[in-house]
Amino acid sequence: MKKFNFKKTTASILASTFVLSSVVMPKLNLASINPISASAAAFISDTDYNDALNIDESQITVTTKAYKNAGKQIPHNVNEYLNDDKKTEKKIECNSKIVVSLFERATITVNVSGSAISSRGVNTINNMELTVTYYIDGGSNHVTYKPSKVSQLSDTSYNVEYEVITRGDSFTYSTSNVIYGISNVSCNYAAYAGHGSGYKRVDVKTPGGENLIICTRNDSRISTSELKAWAKRLCMLSNSLSQMTGVKLDNVYILFDDTEGEYGYSANWYIKDGAPDNGYIAFNKDATTEILNSVSTGKNEMVWCLMHELAHSYAIHTDPSTFYENYGMLRNNIYFDEFVTNMRALTAIQNCDNLRSMNINYTDKNIVGKYDKIFKLINPPVSDPIFNYALKLSNIANTYGWDKLEKYFAATSDYSYDSPENISAAAAINEICGTSISTSNNDDFLKFVNSLRKIYKLSWSHTTFDKNSFKEFVKQWFGKDCIVNSLKVLGF
Repeated sequence: MKKFNFKKTTASILASTFVLSSVVMPKLNLASINPISASAAAFISDTDYNDALNIDESQITVTTKAYKNAGKQIPHNVNEYLNDDKKTEKKIECNSKIVVSLFERATITVNVSGSAISSRGVNTINNMELTVTYYIDGGSNHVTYKPSKVSQLSDTSYNVEYEVITRGDSFTYSTSNVIYGISNVSCNYAAYAGHGSGYKRVDVKTPGGENLIICTRNDSRISTSELKAWAKRLCMLSNSLSQMTGVKLDNVYILFDDTEGEYGYSANWYIKDGAPDNGYIAFNKDATTEILNSVSTGKNEMVWCLMHELAHSYAIHTDPSTFYENYGMLRNNIYFDEFVTNMRALTAIQNCDNLRSMNINYTDKNIVGKYDKIFKLINPPVSDPIFNYALKLSNIANTYGWDKLEKYFAATSDYSYDSPENISAAAAINEICGTSISTSNNDDFLKFVNSLRKIYKLSWSHTTFDKNSFKEFVKQWFGKDCIVNSLKVLGF
């Protein structure tokens, strides 16, 4: 099953502590996605003619609905199949769609019975997986769960429970093979029990722009007005990211108190298998608490981790699909976007008048600042390559104009990573760093250099490439240590 999946991993080569999100990247032929249509012009425009977006917040609607505890029996059948080895398999399954609420926390219980169950059969039951196919937004996704609890009802009957957070509006299910060690397999009972009364769904809708669907924990500290103001800020950042990158998502799905374990991650392929046209970001309990602590203050701010993961959702493709193809690197076969993710978000914030006064809360160091000051306040050391690289980009934007980064993230011209010009730029990087990294069949190195080359031409307003001038730009604005350490992150 192909996933386009941002996951957090610890980068052991870095001296300072930070977390990486990455993307499992299959080989894709991505369709172009159009930015907001002309019909939404009244919603997003440049009303004060300062080359920054103005969003009519009154056109953003925010509604909330509480999840409720509910339970019901669900259909179940024991079906027989021949596997690839022509051996008989029996599975307990339901092929009729069962209607549920999206992001509902629930327990699915499946009974396994037989005329006799051996010790091998008990082992089969204890390890019986449940594959759920969720349906949503005209597509589907698959999640496989391991048992959370197994209860023995008698010598010949067991109940197996699975804790789930639904990822669709309806679902079907199938167990793994249950034939071994169980005579005359049967299922006497299957049930679905929702128990999400501590959560609420927040829908944020716009006229033709980016829409958000959020599942959040109930928090008595947060008033309805504070929740709606925060949801609107998040929606405006999504829309500014969309306008800048050309990526139009059907919906952005946000799950709090996720149980997968990662602090936060972005996984656009989690909603529809094989299609990146929905955003999906999720946060574990610790990250959720961090974000809700900020929301409860009522301040005009956004927590860094939320900003970061949302920006990942707009890294996948542009119109045309050039950013990933020409700047997107792989690290251990994982799509690696970390060098520019934070700056993608900060650039989108500066490109929206509604957001420019918003503070960014970098909770790791209790630092709060505006989009153009936050990296100077964080002041990352050279030993923190990803944040140090972003600091350099921030310095460039503050000196030559943030519009340069807007054009870079839009990736609409002069972007080819395997051009003779970029091959020459790669040779210049080798000369600066004292390395001899090959440019032959080495896409990652060329794509890393390609970002430097494009930013150089935008910042120093060069229509043509000059190798010596490029070397001077890199030395002046990044420095040898920054580039060398960044290349180490990529495994060079």
